[in-house]
Amino acid sequence: MKIFALTTPEEDAMGFWEEFWNDLYYDLGFSSYSNLGFDTGTIRSAGLIVLGIFIGIIIACVAMAYNKQVLGGFVRRALGENCRSAEGAKTLEELGYKKNPFIRSAVQRSVSLRRVLHCVEEEEFYREQTADREAYEKKRAEEPSLPKYREREYLVDPSRDHFYIPEDKREMAEHKFDAKGSSWVATIIWIVVIIIAFFVLISFLPDILNTLNDFVGSFKNNDPTLR
Repeated sequence: MKIFALTTPEEDAMGFWEEFWNDLYYDLGFSSYSNLGFDTGTIRSAGLIVLGIFIGIIIACVAMAYNKQVLGGFVRRALGENCRSAEGAKTLEELGYKKNPFIRSAVQRSVSLRRVLHCVEEEEFYREQTADREAYEKKRAEEPSLPKYREREYLVDPSRDHFYIPEDKREMAEHKFDAKGSSWVATIIWIVVIIIAFFVLISFLPDILNTLNDFVGSFKNNDPTLR
C-alpha cells in the first residue's frame, strides 16, 4: 500500500529547488573536488545558497519597483491632491484608486506605506479609545474587581476611510517613494541580466573549481606534509 505524505507549501518549494539544482548539477558536470575538501553534498549546498541569493535579488528588485511605482504612484497622487492634513484627507475613490486591489490592500497592511500615510477614521477611533480607557481606569481604581480594559484594534476600511500624508512626513514620503531609477522596464532588464549572470556563473564554476582543485593537488603532490 502506498502512503502519501502531506507536505507544506514551503517544503514543496524547497523540494522543487533541490531537484532543479540536482538536475543542473549533473548537466553542468560538477564533480567531487577532494583537494579542495568539497564533496558532492558541499557543492550542492553551495549551489542552493547561490541560487537563493539570486532569487532574493530578483525579489528585491520586484519589491523595489512595486514600492516606487505602485505605492509611489498613490503617494504622489495624494500629495498632488493636497492631502496633507486631516481636513484635506480623501477617500480612495476620490483619489482614483477605489478599484485598485494593490492599494486597497496596502492601506490596510503595508508597513512602509502606513509609516507616512494616516487615516482620519483610525486616528479618531484611537483618540476615543484613549479617552474611554482613561475614564474606565478611573472607575476601576474605585472598583478593583473590574477586569482590565480591553484594547481594540481599528480595521481600516478602504471603501470609506479618508487618507492623508502629514506635512511633517511629506519629505520622507517623497524620498521613500521616488520613482526615479525603478521603472518596470528597468526592473525587467535587471532581472534578465541577473538570470544571465547566474547561468554564466554556474556554467563556468565547474571549470574554475577543477582548475583550483588541480592547482591545490599539484602542491599536495610536491609537498608530502600536505598529503
